[in-house]
Amino acid sequence: MLTTVLEKMPNNFWQLLEQNGWQQHFTSKEDKRAKIAIIRTYTDFDKAKFAHFPNLKLIIRAGTGYDNIDLTEAKKRAVTVCNTPNANAISAAEHTLAFIAAMLKQQQPGKQIIQNKKWRETAQNCWEFAELKVLIIGLGRVGSRTAKLLQSLGAQVKAYDPYLNKAQFEKKQVTSTELEFGLGWCNLLSFHTPLTSQTYHYFSAKLLQMLQCPFWLVNTSRGSVVDIAAIKLALEQNKLLGAALDVFPQEPFNMPDFMQDDRIYLTPHLGAFTKNAKERMAEETLQVWQKFVFENKIISEVDPRFTFRKK
Repeated sequence: MLTTVLEKMPNNFWQLLEQNGWQQHFTSKEDKRAKIAIIRTYTDFDKAKFAHFPNLKLIIRAGTGYDNIDLTEAKKRAVTVCNTPNANAISAAEHTLAFIAAMLKQQQPGKQIIQNKKWRETAQNCWEFAELKVLIIGLGRVGSRTAKLLQSLGAQVKAYDPYLNKAQFEKKQVTSTELEFGLGWCNLLSFHTPLTSQTYHYFSAKLLQMLQCPFWLVNTSRGSVVDIAAIKLALEQNKLLGAALDVFPQEPFNMPDFMQDDRIYLTPHLGAFTKNAKERMAEETLQVWQKFVFENKIISEVDPRFTFRKK
C-alpha cells in the first residue's frame, strides 16, 4: 500500500523499514496514488492537500497534536487519522518538571545576577516543591505522568479534566477538582490538553481573574491553549511569578519585548525532542502502519471530539 512520507523522520524509521523489508511501500514524494500519508508538525492537511491525494485512506500523525489536520474533511473523505500518543509522554512530562524546577530555583534571574556582577543578596527567595499547589489541566498521558513526578517531590496536585470520571481519577491517583475551585486553590497552573475549540486561549484574561496570585504557569501542550496577551497582562499586574512555554501560537516564535522579561522561560518546542522520544515515535508510527496494512486494524485513532484547525 503506497505510503508517502511528507516530513523528515528519525533515522531508525528508515532502518526499521529496511529491517522488515517494507521499503517498496514508501516514498518521500507527494505521489497522488498514495493511500497512506505520514506527517509531523508542519504539514497542513487542509482541503487542498486532501484533494491532492484522492486515494488516501489513512493519515498517521507522527507525534501527538493533530490540529494541523482538517478532521471534518477527513471524515467527508472517509480518511482515518491516527497519531502516536505514547511516544513523547515521558519526555514532555520531564520537560514540564525541568521548567518548574528552573522557575522555583530562580535559575534565569540567578544567571542575570552573576552577569551583573552581583550575588544572592539581591535574589528573590527560591521555592521548594513542597510549597507548590499544582492544578493540572488535562490528565492524559503527559498530565498524569507530570502529576506523579510532582507528587514524588512533595507537591500537592489536583487536576481538572471533564473527560475523566471518578474511577479514572482514582486509578491515576490524582485528586479531581472543579475548575473554579482549582483556580482559586493553586499557585501553579500546568496545561496538558489538546488544542480544541474549547481549549483555544484557555488561559485568558477572564481565567486570570479567577487565579490565586501570585502564581506560576507552564504550557507544554499546544501553543494556542495559552493567550500570550493574557500572560503579558499578568506580568504587567505583577500577578505572575513566572511562565514557562515550550509551544507557541506561531513557530518559530519572535516577540522580543516579551522574551526579555526574566520571568519568562522559553524553549523552542523541545518537549518531545529527545533521542528516545523520536525513536519511540518512529516505532509507534510503524506499528500503526503495520496494523492497518497487514491486519486491516486501526490503532491510536484520534478522538473526533478534539477537533480544531490552525488559522
